[in-house]
Amino acid sequence: MPLVSIVTNARNGSKFLPGLFDTIDKQTHTNWEHIFFDNNSTDNTREICESRESKICYFKSDKNLPLSVARNLALEKCSGKYIAILDCDDLWEPNKIEYQTNILEENKDFDICTTDYSTLVQNEMIKASPAKTKNINFQYMLVNYLICHSSVVFRATMLRSINEYYDPNLHVAHDKEFILRLLINHKIYHINSYLSVWRHTNKSLTNSRFDLLAKDNEYIINKFEKLVLNFKKLYSKQVTLLNYKINFHYAIFYWKENNANKSRLHLKKRIWHPKFFIFYIVTLLISSSAYNLVSKLYIKLKGK
Repeated sequence: MPLVSIVTNARNGSKFLPGLFDTIDKQTHTNWEHIFFDNNSTDNTREICESRESKICYFKSDKNLPLSVARNLALEKCSGKYIAILDCDDLWEPNKIEYQTNILEENKDFDICTTDYSTLVQNEMIKASPAKTKNINFQYMLVNYLICHSSVVFRATMLRSINEYYDPNLHVAHDKEFILRLLINHKIYHINSYLSVWRHTNKSLTNSRFDLLAKDNEYIINKFEKLVLNFKKLYSKQVTLLNYKINFHYAIFYWKENNANKSRLHLKKRIWHPKFFIFYIVTLLISSSAYNLVSKLYIKLKGK
């Protein structure tokens, strides 16, 4: 049974730790180490972690770090054959790690394994749309990024062979950029089973700062234009679609900031698309104070 390094990054997430430890302890794959990187928490995270004694390898930063930098430091602490990401507020099914390590043991030409995931919104579990293929490629993922990062298991030898882990210049999409960069030379085996749970919280950067998500995707386009020869020519359709997504994210941000007029300026760039048109109507009729309700409805529709 190969050693799996389970990597958790957290800041002031003590209320999620009982669920985190429970999901790890229930894994049918029992040969693991838990690398917990505390990003300068001010709550009782340290005390709770230290009560785990030998079940945890606890590290704490003495200053606030960008999540990408904190993830990189945590990866350097790993000694397992495989490395599994598990953010402190996410959950796993008990057989997840066993299933994924078996896949990677049997399929040596794959270096990354992911799973379908459910989204936990206000105690309601909503299944995300399942991936249509087990072999996910760069072209598809550039626009349709469908990976929950807490579903990822990496082959450690692959990670140690690359020059850069998570890009510290990114705010919220460092996981997307990292996976895309790996897909240039490595393959993902995707398991079409719901083995991971992503917890949707309004305080997370991904859900509270759509402007940062838009800026990160702009950065990703520029970065891959330098990394991949003839990038914009080879992936012109995908770049166009990603730019539309960028406009949609800016539209959400400005609507949330009570600037509906600026939101609609971004939506007009693709107003013929049903999603853009519907949200355009939303900005006319509904106040941004209803964001949580609209967000939950959107997640439900997206999962169908």
